[in-house]
Amino acid sequence: GSVTLAQVRDLLDYSLVEDNAKPQRFAGVDYTPSLNWYTDHSRYDNVDQSAGLSAGYAFSRLAVGLDQDYSRVAEKDNEVGALLTRSLYETRLRTRYELSDRSMLEANGKYTRYSYENGIYQGFQEFRNEDWFNRQIGVKANVGLGAAFGLVIPDVVAQQTYQQALARGIYRLTGKLDARFTVGGEYREY
Repeated sequence: GSVTLAQVRDLLDYSLVEDNAKPQRFAGVDYTPSLNWYTDHSRYDNVDQSAGLSAGYAFSRLAVGLDQDYSRVAEKDNEVGALLTRSLYETRLRTRYELSDRSMLEANGKYTRYSYENGIYQGFQEFRNEDWFNRQIGVKANVGLGAAFGLVIPDVVAQQTYQQALARGIYRLTGKLDARFTVGGEYREY
């Protein structure tokens, strides 16, 4: 069946209720067209499109989120010297489990499909798993250690696998301003 606007409104209204006994949930939809008109070369006029869907569900310690994004963009590529139309599909599954008030685990998955309208250019698919252990240090700082594993499948050449060791940190400078860093190393087989 189809989902009505009233059902989406009820879902959003329910997610804003301040009742800690109920699980928290959200859903959002976004669509953005971009009109591109060229004054000298009207044959390149186009409409770029971007759409996204986000949903999430939070229990007392576990939170799960799902995002689906799509974009279709015609843009000038300086290496090729032409206007190329590309499509990007990206699906992300995010989970977070709070071990304590200062420690949490994350397990995230991502699928990416990058393709060109003109088949002479090579796109790819990527499957990625990223896992983190995060720890709050004091009131203003968070640090995390992580690992990522992935598979890249180009349209033409052989596939690649990779592993990454990652570290990140966040320091809250003010109520609205953070300083963030991420570092890591990668080992890739192809």
